[in-house]
This record gives sequence, structure tokens and C-alpha cells, in this order.
Amino acid sequence: MAENPTNPTNPTPNPPANPPSAPQTAPQQQPAAGNGNPDAIVSALMTALESRQQRVERSITRDMATQYGMSEEELTTLLNNHRAEKAKQLSPEAQQQIDAANARVQALMLQNEVTRLGAAMGLLDPQLAVTLLDHSLIQTEGEAITGVQDALSLLKEDKPYLFGGFSQPMAWGQQHGSGTDEREADFRRALGLKPTL
Repeated sequence: MAENPTNPTNPTPNPPANPPSAPQTAPQQQPAAGNGNPDAIVSALMTALESRQQRVERSITRDMATQYGMSEEELTTLLNNHRAEKAKQLSPEAQQQIDAANARVQALMLQNEVTRLGAAMGLLDPQLAVTLLDHSLIQTEGEAITGVQDALSLLKEDKPYLFGGFSQPMAWGQQHGSGTDEREADFRRALGLKPTL
């Protein structure tokens, strides 16, 4: 029996073997990350990450509170207290940098104090004096340095030559105070010769 081309159950009497497809459109491309505003992209990313972190944190807090028989509020308070304490602490690298800077500042303060007090005492070389001082007598508290005067007094007793406390010894046979050295230096200068030492 031949099929009736006007069969009400089959609205398309004889469909073609390969039906024409719908016109193809190019898929829409998402804008690349570099094409948008970088600040807006980073802001959206950070918002999404923070939101996700908060959801995960709430879920874990709820599970841990149940596990340890605490309320979520108690556990959240403990967590926030711990975070506050951790935020107060510096990283070891930062602490090392701060300690090194403080040591440099204290060394400069000591150098300045030795130079200031030493000048009144006739100190000839403040840098050398800083290395030779008895540092156990020196105390540094904030911006105040104490004990430098005592340390310099001890250094002056031990090493008076740092304070110009002696005259240069004369060689045997050299005349003392005769003025011949000055005359000889003038004579050498007049002839263009180097002065003798």
C-alpha cells in the first residue's frame, strides 16, 4: 500500500535525506583578559575569591564547631583573636631589617656622642675611640646614651696618646727648642726641597 502524501500524522510528506541546516553564526568570543580594564578584572577576581573563601570558611567553621561541641560564634571569636595576634607579629625578615636599622642608628648615636664629648677632652680620633671604648659602661635607652663620659675617661687613662696627652719624643742628639727645625724648614722651602720629617 502506498502512503498517502497528505498523512495527518506526518506533516512533512517526504523529508529530504539531508535537511538544510540553520545558518551558522560564529560563536561569540569572550573578551580576552588583556582587552578589558585590568583593574576591573582584578577587582572582580578578588571579589569572587573572597566570596568563595568566606563560604568555605563558614562551612568549615560549622563542621569544626559541631566536631568540638562549640557554637559557631565561639569558634569564630577564637579564629578572629588568633588572626589579630598573627597580624601583630612581623615576619622574621622584617624583624631582621628592623634590628639591623636599629643597630645602625645606635652606632651613629654613639659615634656622635663620642665625637661631641671627646672634642672637649682633646680626642684626636673619635672613630678609633669608639672601637676601643669599654662598651659595657655604655647604656642606650631610646634616644639617650649614658656612660660615654666614663668610658672616655677610662680610655684617656689607658691610651693618653689618643687625646694628645704626650709630646713626641725627640731623637738622641736633636736639639730641644732651639728653633733650628723651623729655620731648616724655611731654608728647604726657599730652595724648593721637601721638608724633612
